[in-house]
Amino acid sequence: MKTWSISQRLLLFGVVSVVCVANLGILATTRIKEASALARFNDSIRSSVEADMMHDAIRGDVYAALLATSDQDRATAADELAAHSQTLKGHFEAIATNLADQPAVQSAVTQASAEVDTYVTDGQAVITDASAKTGGSLHGATIGNETH
Repeated sequence: MKTWSISQRLLLFGVVSVVCVANLGILATTRIKEASALARFNDSIRSSVEADMMHDAIRGDVYAALLATSDQDRATAADELAAHSQTLKGHFEAIATNLADQPAVQSAVTQASAEVDTYVTDGQAVITDASAKTGGSLHGATIGNETH
């Protein structure tokens, strides 16, 4: 049996160490890519939940305008509708950006964005109509697919 010199042992230990560190680096790189994809999906889920809250806020803005007793209250509701609609559109843009590599998501975001634009336009029209009528009325107002 051959005895290894100290320099040979150190060389062997160095080679084994480099191979272990390289393997850990490769493993870490693949896990970072997976974690990055998971973070993008999580951000998109958060954006979709917040977009749903903005949808509810827009509905609330329209109701506030319909129930307003003064022009100032209706103007405040219209301003809030504009702010909430911008936030809503921002969430859709975030989803599209986070999942740019997902064609099905891009298609769904494009379709939903068009529907959201219609929803916001309908809401603005209802507020405008409520402003034209003193003390606006809920009866007959159409917001999105809902008639009140």
